[in-house]
Amino acid sequence: MWLDRCLRALPSYFPAMRLKIVICAHQGQMRESDKCVARLLSIAPDANLGNMRLHFEASIRDPACRERFLSGWRKAGLTE
Repeated sequence: MWLDRCLRALPSYFPAMRLKIVICAHQGQMRESDKCVARLLSIAPDANLGNMRLHFEASIRDPACRERFLSGWRKAGLTE
């Protein structure tokens, strides 16, 4: 997966990490998702659904698409 290659080259690349969390959570790969969430929180301890929502409201205008991201992070265990 290109996200894995990206994260091997740039382990703290926030956009790739956020996307990997969503994909893993929606595919039921919770062990991998948990690892990514732990890495994300080690880099950005204040990362939570509220911050993600604020960021993505501006960049993802389609509410259904935005909710897909939020539900993935929710499944992965990010808190409000």
